Amino acid sequence: MKCSASIPIKRFRQVSICLFSLFILLFWGSPVSFASKNESNFLVPADTVDTLYARSAIIIQSENVSRLVNEQIAYYKGLKEVDGFRIQIFSENGPNAKTDAATARLAFKNKFAGIEAYLSYKQPYFKICVGDFKNQLDARATLLKLLRSYPNAIIVREKVLP
Repeated sequence: MKCSASIPIKRFRQVSICLFSLFILLFWGSPVSFASKNESNFLVPADTVDTLYARSAIIIQSENVSRLVNEQIAYYKGLKEVDGFRIQIFSENGPNAKTDAATARLAFKNKFAGIEAYLSYKQPYFKICVGDFKNQLDARATLLKLLRSYPNAIIVREKVLP
């Protein structure tokens, strides 16, 4: 047997959801902007903006912000190396380590043409590290692909090309 008190609670929830949806549509669904003369507007595709119903969004940005962003882009383009991550696929020492490292680098470049491979020497090891990753998440995604061919591969912190 159903309790009669459950019907008003369900109705209250339905009305609350409707009122909340109406509030969202009225206040967040309408494009209201307070732009001044020195601000620039950018039209952004809907798939890059997390909105409920909008197909596009207008981003109002001060000219100072645009200038600072452009300065930062220019700064990072001028850098030779930045902190990042690479995947180490080879590390060896011994009398033939240098030739083995060069062979391993060539084999890697033949198998994975799109990923750059770097040979380095940090006493007493010759190492092959691959990729230029700015964050560890990107390095992990590539590591998962490389583990089939290089089961001992690991992610290492290094200076990478921007």
